[in-house]
Amino acid sequence: MFLSKFTRVFGSIKKHKSAARIHSAKQFRMILEHERSRADRNQHQFSLLILDMSNIQSKNGHVKCLMEILTKRIRSVDEAGWMNNHSMGVLLPYTREAGAWKLANDICRMESVKDYPPTCTVYSYPSKDFYDDGNGDGETGQKTFRDIYPQWQKSGSRDVFSVVSSIVDEPESMTGQLDLCLKHQGKVRDEVFGPFLLQPLPLWKRTIDVIGATAAITLFSPIMLFVVIGIKLTSKGPVIFKQKRAGLGGKAFDFYKFRSMIIDAESQKEKLMKYNERIGPVFKMNNDPRITRFGTFIRKWSLDELPQLFNVLKGDLSLVGPRPLVIDEARQHNQWQDRRLCITPGITCLWQIYARDDSSFDRWARLDINYITQRSFWLDLKILFKTLPAVLMHKGAC
Repeated sequence: MFLSKFTRVFGSIKKHKSAARIHSAKQFRMILEHERSRADRNQHQFSLLILDMSNIQSKNGHVKCLMEILTKRIRSVDEAGWMNNHSMGVLLPYTREAGAWKLANDICRMESVKDYPPTCTVYSYPSKDFYDDGNGDGETGQKTFRDIYPQWQKSGSRDVFSVVSSIVDEPESMTGQLDLCLKHQGKVRDEVFGPFLLQPLPLWKRTIDVIGATAAITLFSPIMLFVVIGIKLTSKGPVIFKQKRAGLGGKAFDFYKFRSMIIDAESQKEKLMKYNERIGPVFKMNNDPRITRFGTFIRKWSLDELPQLFNVLKGDLSLVGPRPLVIDEARQHNQWQDRRLCITPGITCLWQIYARDDSSFDRWARLDINYITQRSFWLDLKILFKTLPAVLMHKGAC
């Protein structure tokens, strides 16, 4: 009897041993966040292999086989976990996309799953070219093996080893990766942020944004009308100034402001860079010659920012969040500063109320990241209430 009970317990433990190393979606997200912080601090790269099992969901035995394969195949430093109900992810520290494809290839060639192979996607962090400026020049789309290694098309499959020999330590694996990519529809996303690192707006925050922006537009509509008339009477050109800025995940959106500068202000920016008073990628100078006389007035009182309330209603901005930068400036982020882009940007944040006149962009970025890690309903209310006194005191305005 004792032996029988021991056998049942041991069998149960063995049965669930593979599941023990597969983290829940919540746990796995925390692990990814931690690895991203480590990568930012140590300047190393990691990859995430996602195995989409939608096509084998009904084949419960195959899902269990895949879980067992993962627990046996991954290294001790790797982590596996659920992304959602039909996808699992494998975190591969200190691994480039080629190494992630080697693992994908090995898994999909296993006898127990080769008849029902999962669809594989690889994300790499970090990547230099992920910003989408809205003109199709960004690197945010999914890519196949041929897109990542275009030299392969020129040299032919016989030369594939020499093409990638400088990229991966085990070039002999690349033919398998090529097979996997073309046969099993595997894809690469060469982005800094995949959906696993982005934090969508919570319902409570979106509710505050819609109610707050609607109330503010109603309250300040007479002032906005005054600004429109003032711009029309004092300078030539459009009333609204539109500019491409980096939003959630670096995706470009049209950022609205009341025009406070002359029409060709952007073309003159490069000539004025030597007068930049900021330390970092952001440009700012107190006596900017491009600002019109009426523009100086509306900037002093931050009235030029009012059209951003419509950005909030559209969902491009939140009332509270990291201030979005121009695409060219955002491209100059240090690796750790890219974390500013993991949440929806905002009109105001900690920097606007505590350090708006600070010339250091590092200080700005650290305050933004501090907000991201502590974001809450009460913190948002606190920032909103403290923003008004900062505006009335003209803190950092120019």
